[in-house]
Amino acid sequence: MSSSNPPSQNDPRPLRGLFFALIGFFVLAYFIAVARHWLDAKRDIEGQLRYFNSILVQNTRTTLKNYELVLRGLGSELIAQGALQSPSRGRELIERMKSIDPGMAGLGLARPDGQLVLVSGVPDGKPLPNLLNQPETRDSFLACIRSGHVQLGRPYYMKALKLWVNPVRVPILDSQGRLVAVMTAGYSIEGGTTLWAHTTLPPEIQMGLLRDDHYLQYFYPLPAGNTRATVQNTYGRPVSPKTLRQLAAAEHGRGSMAIDLPRNQGLHYLVYERIDEYGLLAGSLIPWHAIVYSWLQRLLLASLLLCVFLLGGTWVYRRSLARQIESDAAVAHLSAWQQAVLDSADYSIISTDTAGLIVSFNAAAQRMLGYAADEVIGKQTPALFHDTDEIRQYATALTQELGEPIHPGFDVFVAKARRGQSEEREWTYLRKDGSRIPVRLSVTTLHGPNGKIEGFLGIAADLAAQKQTQANLRDSQARYRTLFERAGDSIFLMKGEYFVDCNPATLEMFGCTRDQIVGTTPYRYSPEFQLDGRLSRSKAQEKITAAFHGETQFFEWRHQRYDGTPFDAEVSLNIVMIGDEPHILATVRDISERKKAEAELMLSRQALIERNEHLRLINQLSNRLHASLKLDAILQETMEALLGLSHAPSIAIYLLSADAARLDLVAHRGFEERILRLIVNLPVAGSHSGQAVTQKRLLASNDLPHDDRIPADLKNVLTAASLNSALIIPMIYHEQALGCINLAYREQRTFSDVELETLNAFSNTVALAIANSRHVVSLGFQAKHDSLTALPNRSVLHEEFTTRIEEAPGGLTALLLLDLDHFKEINDTLGHHVGDHLLTHIGPRLQDALSGTRALVCRLGGDEFAVLLTGLPNKTDAVTLAKHVTTALRRPFMMDGMALQVGVSVGVAYYPEHGESSHALLRAADVAMYQAKTLTAGVVVYDRSFDNYSPDRLALASELVQAVQGGELVLHYQPKLDIASGQVTGFEALVRWQNPRRGLLYPDAFIHLVEMNEVIHPFTAAIMDLALADKRRLHDLGYTQPVAINLSVRNLMDAHYVTRLADAITRHGIPEREVELELTETALMHDPDSSVALLQEIADMGVNIAIDDFGTGYSSLAYLRRLPLSALKIDRSFVMGMNSNTQDAIIVRSTVALAHSLGLRVIAEGVENAEALALLAGMGCEQAQGYHLSRPLPLNELIAWLQTRSGQGATLIDQAACT
Repeated sequence: MSSSNPPSQNDPRPLRGLFFALIGFFVLAYFIAVARHWLDAKRDIEGQLRYFNSILVQNTRTTLKNYELVLRGLGSELIAQGALQSPSRGRELIERMKSIDPGMAGLGLARPDGQLVLVSGVPDGKPLPNLLNQPETRDSFLACIRSGHVQLGRPYYMKALKLWVNPVRVPILDSQGRLVAVMTAGYSIEGGTTLWAHTTLPPEIQMGLLRDDHYLQYFYPLPAGNTRATVQNTYGRPVSPKTLRQLAAAEHGRGSMAIDLPRNQGLHYLVYERIDEYGLLAGSLIPWHAIVYSWLQRLLLASLLLCVFLLGGTWVYRRSLARQIESDAAVAHLSAWQQAVLDSADYSIISTDTAGLIVSFNAAAQRMLGYAADEVIGKQTPALFHDTDEIRQYATALTQELGEPIHPGFDVFVAKARRGQSEEREWTYLRKDGSRIPVRLSVTTLHGPNGKIEGFLGIAADLAAQKQTQANLRDSQARYRTLFERAGDSIFLMKGEYFVDCNPATLEMFGCTRDQIVGTTPYRYSPEFQLDGRLSRSKAQEKITAAFHGETQFFEWRHQRYDGTPFDAEVSLNIVMIGDEPHILATVRDISERKKAEAELMLSRQALIERNEHLRLINQLSNRLHASLKLDAILQETMEALLGLSHAPSIAIYLLSADAARLDLVAHRGFEERILRLIVNLPVAGSHSGQAVTQKRLLASNDLPHDDRIPADLKNVLTAASLNSALIIPMIYHEQALGCINLAYREQRTFSDVELETLNAFSNTVALAIANSRHVVSLGFQAKHDSLTALPNRSVLHEEFTTRIEEAPGGLTALLLLDLDHFKEINDTLGHHVGDHLLTHIGPRLQDALSGTRALVCRLGGDEFAVLLTGLPNKTDAVTLAKHVTTALRRPFMMDGMALQVGVSVGVAYYPEHGESSHALLRAADVAMYQAKTLTAGVVVYDRSFDNYSPDRLALASELVQAVQGGELVLHYQPKLDIASGQVTGFEALVRWQNPRRGLLYPDAFIHLVEMNEVIHPFTAAIMDLALADKRRLHDLGYTQPVAINLSVRNLMDAHYVTRLADAITRHGIPEREVELELTETALMHDPDSSVALLQEIADMGVNIAIDDFGTGYSSLAYLRRLPLSALKIDRSFVMGMNSNTQDAIIVRSTVALAHSLGLRVIAEGVENAEALALLAGMGCEQAQGYHLSRPLPLNELIAWLQTRSGQGATLIDQAACT
């Protein structure tokens, strides 16, 4: 192990060169490892992200398809149950569906206008929101309606449930594709529920779905922190603009990129893929620091080795250099360059002699084993550093390998080296502190100058870091293997077209062993053809090729198990790189149950469509039936509809007889004559049809020839006619059977529930139409006949009046109106039942008395009857018949053993002399009848002389409303003048009616009609407005004298009159002192106390009040003193007669004195001449008005009259004297 010194033993340059060469080599190797580890770490992370993102995309599509199927089926069933019109009908179904899925927060049914009508968990009757009125639900609701398929709404906080939910909207369409409703559901996302992909994620990996409106649809796992605040922060606002700009830069629908997420720990690595059909971007991401951390873990061993080498090498180099310079004596048996290499090495280097005694122990060995060189040199190596059990085991192995015995000990390490073979293997070193480290030990021989073996050199490398790295790798592989092995879906790897690996779920799904699938192709587990008719092999090759080109494939496939059993599956294919070689990662999900559910839903939908079509036909029939009120038309429509609905070759329709004892055939089709003779009438008791009607339920016979319920003779003819099955459907209306519909078929038929339900609804529709027809006929009779006597009523008299006259053009027409005398006494004395019984005998008695004549006898009501006689020869015959009727009715009537004798008063009117219409003629007869009753004359013919209610007067009363509303009322004003000065002191407003038909009417023609009805109030308001508007004009011209408006007794009874008066004065802007009200003594005395209170309110406003027509009423002096009056107006009858009648003059003089004693002004009305004016002046009367001074004038003429009087200073007496 020693050698002679070289010539340049103390020259440091070779050692330095070797040192730097080694340093450069290790540094270069380190950076290569750094780059390689970075690429490996990034590729592994990207592979994981692509795998989890493919699961997210697949499960998102699958979940939303399932939601659409479930919600569309539920919505269609709710519509079929009528929940849209009556939400309570769908309550049980929607609550049951809600309870099935624990992750569902709620279900709802909404109309197309957005109004929710039914929500799970919300009681019926409680107000529900409109989805179009809420910002968080409007967009997804409208998108659902526009797209026609399932839509995910933006997550929002549902206050009613106190949950964050993912809303799902599905439109519900009818058979024509029209929108009828929207089904909505909410799925809770509280606590980061993994709704889309129930997958256990490795640490640091997150996945999410981003909506096109920049809000997150789903994110898992949520960041740590307060749950409610985290959910709000995640779903309650859009992602940051910076993140959106980075995503917008992505050019492809799928890929990977680095992205900065300010709200989620900053920079991340993202693998993404677009799900265009749902407007979503699926992404799986991991923070950059996690990738860096994984990379740094891989670099740990290399970095540590490099650092140790650099530090150790530098230290060894410097120390070796110092030792080389100081002395070569420390390593006497080694040359200087050999020792430098040993001490500078980063590996443990131990040299021994041929017997195993340690000769040298370098610094790396000291660090590795914890011994100093002095402690081990000269000692036997295996005993110090090796496990005896491990040495014994290897000795046994070497003995077998070399074919000669190798004893446990030093020979175990050097046996191969002695034989010139390389010896390198893993051993376990025992450190000084008792710990163990794995090493790779290489043993080589040391030869002397003569070539003989002088010793052995053992170089050991520490494998601890490498072993740890390998353990970490195995652990990572174990985790991925666990995920692979425990996945519920079938997952397998393909290289080219062959399976190279699969998970246990694959074996279970395909019913085979691993050996039976690995190494085979997909075609072995597919039928020859797919459901679309294409060859499985060519279609599969197409999908696999596309996947190898980087296009993710997601499709449905018909697989078959190992035993050939087919099943439906969803398949996704993605390319993955394993060892730089492309593989296909395939995921298969068995969707047989889903397909089965889809098929069942399709059958249910088909049944629903069939039911809806039947209901549509029934609805159309109902519309046609209810448009017709004739029974024959109803039966014809029913028969036509039955031919298309039931497809029965033979149909019979029966109606129940009035006594409910038999069924009568009313319509039939397809039966032979011999059968019809047997079935034209069926007894209710003992017949199959009668049983159906009695029990009110459908009865079917699937085998008529062997049905014992059918009479033998009928059974024989039915069999001969090849009719083998029948269905009897009762027609029920309000729990009452009206008849039945019988259908007979040639084949033996079994009826489905849908058919029975449809036909039952059909029969009920027909029953309703028949009942309506009967009801209309009954109503028609009731509308035209008296319910007590069954005689035609008043409407028949008016309807048939013209027809009967036209049928007898050559004769006279007369109307008799009869009223029983003292009929009230019969009712009061004997009771109304006797009176009603008597009335029922009047009609037959009249018809007997008028037999042989063209007479229509009607009851008008009470004890009044009318007889219309046509075709009479002359008027005398009408009176004769009227007297004959009175004679006939005076004959006693036998009532409950009593003989009742009644009288009758008859009014007679002739057409067209007394009336040109039935109404006018009836009115004339009524006037005549009352005259007969008044005179007890028996029979009276109409005469206008005793008609106090002329039609012209009534017509005028009816025109008053139009007069008020149409502005036909006008005012004329008669001035009131001061007798002494001749000045105008006021104006009295006098109403006129400009009637379009009769011209200008004065008050005596219509005022009494105004006071008789409710037109008084709008009439008064119209007069008030006209007078105050004209007063406004006079006031503006400088005429401030008051205008007087007349009040009636009805105005004093109106509690709102004062308010209306005040409002009108204010509205026209008239001073209250320029308004005066006039009312008569009669009006005041109607209700004295109320009048005083009302007039006091008016006076308090500043309005003047005067008594009109004084002297014609019955007011007392005491009462007049209580009233807030300003003037008395003496009635014109006294003023006009005082020139010739001393009594009138005394009354006028007394009235003037009385008024003055009360402090009131006196105004004389009706001053027609100068003499009367002079007398009034002599009596001390202050004011006068009348035609001698001025007639009533329209406003414009009044203004002209006033203007002509301006400047005239003469008194009225002077003017009279001049006259």
